[in-house]
Amino acid sequence: MKTRIFLVALLSTGLLISSNAQDMRPEQGPTTTYQLVDANLIKVTSPSGNYFHVTPEGIREGAFLLHESIDADNALSVQGQMSQGKYIGRVIYRLNGEIAMIRVYDEVGTLVKTTRMHDVSWGATLAQN
Repeated sequence: MKTRIFLVALLSTGLLISSNAQDMRPEQGPTTTYQLVDANLIKVTSPSGNYFHVTPEGIREGAFLLHESIDADNALSVQGQMSQGKYIGRVIYRLNGEIAMIRVYDEVGTLVKTTRMHDVSWGATLAQN
């Protein structure tokens, strides 16, 4: 609830400041940053560089990037688009920088196709999740 109030307050104050989305640069620092992209979209960037976009109601909408360390030797990143809190279009899974899997979702968020890359050993594990 506090996050929703914060986002509404951020949106209200952000409407007073005019700027173009192209002028806004992601800021990385020790805390999570919130950038007003337009009147209906806020970009949330974590200190690790992960980001996603949310509406003032807190629903994920737009581009996202998630980068996680699995263990000391492996890192997984997921990049794609969301609409109404669901994946849409192509969502690309990378393991150590190489594409491990591509999932395709339709416009309402239904999984249509999964393509695993044969040379990535973690592909089978990713497809099950």
